[in-house]
Amino acid sequence: GPVQQLLRCAVLHHAAGVHQHDPLAEQHRLRDVGAHHHDRLPPALEQLASILSDLGDTDRMQPVVASLRQRAPATEGTHYYTASLLFLQGRPDQALAEAPLVLAVNPHHAKAHNLVGACLANQGQRDAARQAFEASLAADPRDSGTYTNLATLEQESGNLDRAAQLFAEALMIDPESATARRGLAAVQH
Repeated sequence: GPVQQLLRCAVLHHAAGVHQHDPLAEQHRLRDVGAHHHDRLPPALEQLASILSDLGDTDRMQPVVASLRQRAPATEGTHYYTASLLFLQGRPDQALAEAPLVLAVNPHHAKAHNLVGACLANQGQRDAARQAFEASLAADPRDSGTYTNLATLEQESGNLDRAAQLFAEALMIDPESATARRGLAAVQH
């Protein structure tokens, strides 16, 4: 799986400069490299989970999150990517139960607030979703995805002028956002 590939790549990378004449010394060195790499593995797994989450690839994300849960069960990254995976799998109630664990560790985690907002919007809790999206923007005012999510919520609530402002803001941050572009066109007609 992806975790084993990461480990294999790390070991091969470190083994490239190995002295082939002392197998016992090499075995000890590889053990030490593996231990050192193990400490660095959760951040690498978080990065991989982030990419897979952005792609919506739940099949490949699931074993990565399982590895995070095993190796670093109490970190904000593990809780966040667990919640993200649950949301992407269509389980917003479970995602909403996991996301506050991120915010307990880091109350300014913008992506976690955004995820909570998406879960709440999915449940029809518009006021609470709006508050979560606004908390996300307060923590990271440069996230076009959060502007788009809040704009969509405002559009669905009938606040078309506010939605247009938010879609425009999203496009200023990310001019390539097709979702924000479509949303802006929809609220301007």
